[in-house]
Formats: sequence, C-alpha cells, structure tokens
Amino acid sequence: MIIQLTKLHEGSNLVPYEHTTATLELESLDGFDGVAFPHTIEIRTDIQKVNHQYFVNVNIITTAQMICDRCLETFDKSINEKFRLIYAVETFPIDPNETEGEFRTLDTDAINIDITADIREALLLMIPMKTLCSEECRGLCPQCGTNLNKEGCNCSNDQIDPRWEALSKLKSSLS
Repeated sequence: MIIQLTKLHEGSNLVPYEHTTATLELESLDGFDGVAFPHTIEIRTDIQKVNHQYFVNVNIITTAQMICDRCLETFDKSINEKFRLIYAVETFPIDPNETEGEFRTLDTDAINIDITADIREALLLMIPMKTLCSEECRGLCPQCGTNLNKEGCNCSNDQIDPRWEALSKLKSSLS
C-alpha cells in the first residue's frame, strides 16, 4: 500500500484500501500453520499531516480462516487490529520518546511511503500461537479420534500413564 505524500493536505486524510492475500504477498501463508486469508482485507488509514511529519493510524479489518488446534475443524476468526506509524523528514525530527508508535525517517525528497510490509507484518503478528475454535472446545478423543464437540465416544479413560503406574501401585497398597 503506497501513500502518495504529494496528495495529502495538512490535517487529517482518511484513505481506505482493500487488499487480498496476493497484493500483500500472503499467498505463501495460505494453509501454512492452518491459517488463510480468503476474504478481502480492509485497510483504513487516517494520516495526520503536520508540516513534514506524518502520523499514520492503520486499522486492519478482515476475517481469517484457521484450523482449531484441539479438534482440527476449520473456523473463521474476525480480525480488527490497529497500529500507528510515524514518519518525519530528516530535517524535521521528532523525539521518538514523546510519541506512541513506530518511528521512521524519510528522505527530504520522498514522494511516497510504502506501508505494505508493515501491514503484512501486523497480520502475521495477529495470528495466535494456539488457535482454538472456542475456549470450550473439547478436542478429539486420544484413542478413537472422535470429535468430542460433535459426539461422545465409548472409549475408556481408565488407562494409566505408564510413568505413574508405580505411584498408583503404591497408593493401592496403602489403602
């Protein structure tokens, strides 16, 4: 997503964009680790231009398709994430300690800003390490593989882990 600085006026500039996995170079991610972005990725940017400083507030809205780590079912997860980037021309520096957001400098002759890599990075960071269709997901039966969210199974849960067998024998001898 390229922002043309010459088209921005002083103050607030609202710039909406729509992307796909192809335009954000996320095709290689589709299906990787159980995540895909089959829907349009809406990017809302509010760019505040103050002299030669650009405060870029980005809001990413989309729906990701994921695979639950417990039951292996596919589910959709809504994403609505915000982040901020700050750009300033080298001759008009900003103290990074006084601002909230990621700070970048621009050459004095810069005519545009490309934030595609930043959007791609934000989307990748939004993917949780453990994806669950719901907190109440019961997962799969470890013996027969039945999805316990959909139906029950008749498998016995009486098996004792061999590592604890000695402790079980000790407990039964004390009783």
